[in-house]
Order: sequence, then C-alpha cells, then structure tokens
Amino acid sequence: MLSAFTAGAQLTVEEITTDSINLFAENKETFKSSKLAMSATVLLPGLGHQYLGRSNSALAYLSMDLLAFFGAVFCEQYSRKLQSEAKGYAGLYASVQNSKKDGRFWQMVGAFNSMKEYNEAVRLNRMIDDEYNDESFYWYWMDESYRDEYNEIRNNSHKFHTATAFFIGAMVLNRVVSFVDIRAKTRHKGIKFTSSVSSNLQSSGISVTAGF
Repeated sequence: MLSAFTAGAQLTVEEITTDSINLFAENKETFKSSKLAMSATVLLPGLGHQYLGRSNSALAYLSMDLLAFFGAVFCEQYSRKLQSEAKGYAGLYASVQNSKKDGRFWQMVGAFNSMKEYNEAVRLNRMIDDEYNDESFYWYWMDESYRDEYNEIRNNSHKFHTATAFFIGAMVLNRVVSFVDIRAKTRHKGIKFTSSVSSNLQSSGISVTAGF
C-alpha cells in the first residue's frame, strides 16, 4: 500500500525568479576635452565652464567679461566725445581752426595763451623748426580761465582713455584666470569612467555583478 502511494505522487520544483532589482542604473560619463574647454574660455570666458557643466562659474566669468567690455566701449566713446568737445571749445574761445592737426598742437594750445607766445618760447629755446608760422595754426585765448577749462576737458578725456585700457586689461585678466581655473579643475580627471552594479534576487540565491 505504501509503495502504491509513492508511485502515484510526484513533486516537481522549478527555479523561479521572484524579483530583479537594479540597485544602480548604468551610468556612463565620457570625459570632456579639457583642451577644448580651455580654448573656448580664451575665446569667451565662461564658455569653457558651461561646456564642462559648471553653470555658476560660467555665469560669473561671462558677467565679468561683459562688464569689462561695455566699460571699455563706454569710456573710449566718452573720451573721444570730450576730445572733440575740447577742440570745439578752443575754436569758440581761442579762435582755433578745427582742421586736421596733430596731438602736439592741441597740447600747445593748452600750454600757451597764444600762438605768438608759443613761438617766442621756441625761439628762446632755439627750436626754430617747431614754430607755427601758418595762420591756420593761430590761437589766442580770450581769458586764461578759458584755457584752464580747456585743459580740464582734455584731462578728463585722458582719464577716460586710461580707464579704457584698464577695462581691456580686466578682460585679458579674466581670460587668464578662467583658463587657469579650468586647467586646475581638469588636470587630474580621467578620460572615461563607467560603472554598473546590478543585483538579481532569485529564489535560488543572489547574484551581484559589478563592472568598472
């Protein structure tokens, strides 16, 4: 009887996978070219940082460059405006003909009350070749206070021209700093890094795979 029960019963067990969990999704990150980033930041500060995904640094460097650029443009334009204003002022109060003359002439207009006074000074210094004998170089200040005002306008023009050079220097410095910053942050980075970790929970056991 026992043998008959044994012959009639059969039990089959199959391996069933109950669950599969990916603990860490596969992440592939290809290293971006540091040379390209440095070249980009020389062209436009912040561009290289944006390429590397550093948005905050990119915004800071770009803002600094734009500020310096517009500062340089404004100062240079205002310097030229003041220079033109000084020439017009000399034409109004010293009868200067505002034709094409070199920078030295306009400097002498501010240094002497008249062309005659200037010519007397160069003769005393035996610099005959520097005399102005052409009537187109004539000037005579109506009052010395006008000459002082003329010099003040010219000095302000020079100050804004100097500020232009300062802003241009700031643009160059901003590129150098951003270039060095990218170089320092990418110097020891690997070229490519991939990682994958997965875990399968199976009824028969746990299988773990990892790749680097």
